Amino acid sequence: MIMKRFFGKKFKNEIIIENDEFIHLSKVLRLKENDKIICNINDEFNYFCTIKEIGKKNCVTTINSKELCPALPNKKITLFQALPKKEYIDEIIPKSVELGLTNLQFFISDFSNTKTINETRINQQILSACKQCERSMLMQNFPLITFKEMTEKLKNFDLDLATDLSPEELVEACEENALKTVPIGIKFGTVGVVINNKTLEVTSLRKDIKTDGRHAVVEFTSDWNTDASRRDLTINAIYADENGTVFDYYNGIDDLEKGIVRFIGNAGQRIKEDYLRILR
Repeated sequence: MIMKRFFGKKFKNEIIIENDEFIHLSKVLRLKENDKIICNINDEFNYFCTIKEIGKKNCVTTINSKELCPALPNKKITLFQALPKKEYIDEIIPKSVELGLTNLQFFISDFSNTKTINETRINQQILSACKQCERSMLMQNFPLITFKEMTEKLKNFDLDLATDLSPEELVEACEENALKTVPIGIKFGTVGVVINNKTLEVTSLRKDIKTDGRHAVVEFTSDWNTDASRRDLTINAIYADENGTVFDYYNGIDDLEKGIVRFIGNAGQRIKEDYLRILR
């Protein structure tokens, strides 16, 4: 039997389920004391719990064990989305969660057909979609902003840093230079390097060995052109070194100047490798 999943708040060795989640548990599913459920508190774990007490306004569960949630995204991805019509929002929310987005930012411009948004409804859709995809952390929905505010917000985003060192070689090089590292996604080649109390994500050059539409089995390489060839768009395959020298293997700069969005190689194949590329 598949265990039902609920989001709640943790207190010592218990998780309290309230509000709409409590109503769904008690009134819709009619679960009872001693039933087993999975609880999430918006962190990286699944908590396997037993219902201890069902009151009038909440449900108290006892935590039996916890495990890392296997459905969590491997990368932090923010989608900046111009506010569409309501019917399109209903499609964007579940698909964004399914594709592994961590943050969603709607913005309005002079071309927006609507200027308001139902934040409560969106948060309910996010909750439902995350439970459906068995994610332990909710995708965050930021308050609606203007186009100008959106461009200002983009200035705070980090650079994508790459190296021809393998993750192990990078960690060793950092240790030799008294730099702290954190394992962000070693399997995918990403190491966090802490400089001036800021964590910079550095990813080793890679080539795809196998893809399944979202995740890839990779092999590390020291060849920048090989790494560029696995990118989706020409404008995402532009590199610059510490001296400002630009390496543009697929004429991405020319495409930027002409306003062209072009896939590297066969567009259909690129999308099949990672369906998140549809949003781009």
